[in-house]
Amino acid sequence: MKGDELFSKGLYDEALVEYQKATVYDPYSSRSWKGKGMTLQALGRPDEAVVAFQRALKLDPGDVATRVLLGDAFFDAGEYEEAVGQYTKALGVNPNLQGVTQKLSAASTLALGVVELPEEVPEPAPEETVPAPVTTGTPPPDESTNLPPQQTAPFPGVMLILLASLAGLFLALIRMR
Repeated sequence: MKGDELFSKGLYDEALVEYQKATVYDPYSSRSWKGKGMTLQALGRPDEAVVAFQRALKLDPGDVATRVLLGDAFFDAGEYEEAVGQYTKALGVNPNLQGVTQKLSAASTLALGVVELPEEVPEPAPEETVPAPVTTGTPPPDESTNLPPQQTAPFPGVMLILLASLAGLFLALIRMR
């Protein structure tokens, strides 16, 4: 298919023209709709990509790769709950899909508003930092003072990932009702 060749070369505008022709010529070709969706996604038009991927899935509901691509388009469009639904369905068909669990976790986290993206706070230059004054009667520790080792979690991100995954499953269960 000419659109596939142009897409693989990164000629997305030209590929879109070819996929558009293909969907007009054969509106029942899921491959053409999938290619059109991938091209729209590459062009930064996720809302239009969603429509193309949905059409491809109507024609071939068992295409798990297209379902993941639909989830990606929803994610890029800011429709995180929809992305969670698509990733969950894809994992329901094939739980070993590479990278989809991480996508589900990210979409779940954003759908629930658990993580807010922090604003960048510039680090002060070393000459701008001033030690805090001692406000207690205890002198500051020196190198000879034995302090207990600082406790850290062995895997700090694991709890966040588990929480996001559970949130994704919860959202999926709510949608099924």
